[in-house]
Amino acid sequence: LGRAPWTRTFGRLNPRAPRYATLVYERAGSEPVRVDLCERAGVGLHRLPDPLGWAELTPCSADPALPTLDRACRFYAIEKIVRYRPGKRCTMRGTVDGAPAYIKVFADDRGAEVAEDAARLHAAAAQGQLGFAVARCLEWNNTLHAIAHERLEGVSICETLLAGGGGELGSQVGQALASLPNASLTPHQIYDSASQMERSGRYVRKLAQAAPGAADAALGLLAALEAAHKEAPDTEPRPIHGAPHPQQWLQHAGRLALVDFDRLSLGPVAIDAATFLAELDFESGDRAQIEQVAAAFLTAYATGVGGCDPRVLAIYRMHKHLAKAYKVALSLSARREARAIRILVNASAELSGAMR
Repeated sequence: LGRAPWTRTFGRLNPRAPRYATLVYERAGSEPVRVDLCERAGVGLHRLPDPLGWAELTPCSADPALPTLDRACRFYAIEKIVRYRPGKRCTMRGTVDGAPAYIKVFADDRGAEVAEDAARLHAAAAQGQLGFAVARCLEWNNTLHAIAHERLEGVSICETLLAGGGGELGSQVGQALASLPNASLTPHQIYDSASQMERSGRYVRKLAQAAPGAADAALGLLAALEAAHKEAPDTEPRPIHGAPHPQQWLQHAGRLALVDFDRLSLGPVAIDAATFLAELDFESGDRAQIEQVAAAFLTAYATGVGGCDPRVLAIYRMHKHLAKAYKVALSLSARREARAIRILVNASAELSGAMR
């Protein structure tokens, strides 16, 4: 990568794969570079110091799993690549027909349904059904597998939320988010206990390969979650965001805005609350302050949606903790296995307490 100041922005182990790890490096003025670490030599690979093996360097625009990305970068007026996730998607800032926009390129055509739902969502917002602003979908380009949304100017709520007095903002977020299940929307996707268990099962299999010492704890939590779902079935499916963590919220033009509706679904309202709360569970800082924010959010959200089953909430919240353990287990941290075990053990204890 030369002597320029590159920064690693992504790192993930790929258990039992020929390319045993994938990293992403970025620097100002250059497109992100994907670095795949390999155990064996191959054509075009670069030798690394032992015991790292070999490396394959690929500009993100040449990612073979995103075959339309290079054309999309040339088709749109791109200012900056904002977030690149190897093999999955790439989000860019630019313009579409002169309008400031965010353009997201997918590995497949799943963005077509996202665009349809986005149009309905924006219509619901225009009718006053939502307590937050949403970006208008500008287009879905099926040839490029690219979706473009207008750019909402604003400031992330995260710093204010976690500062002193963040409870009031937490309450505002809860109240705003509660408007979504009350909207007259029918998203394409279904997000329920079956889909969540399937996703968590994938996480556990990969976690066990990457961190064998954490396998028993992961399998135990997965079994407990399956039993808990039978004991506390999903509530009625309603429109939910699917991933409304604090980083998805902006202060925009004097009101809240919510972005990134890729997971807009029909599902139990507890999922959105669990996602927001689980993100706070892993925030560093003053725990008393964070718990105050969490309580204020949940009170407002539960009131707005007409009640949030505490057991269903706990189940999905612990699914999110399992997902966190999975990410930790596949990270490049030297303490990843021990950290993953701690998260899993604590989650099992919390779930057990909630289901009594």
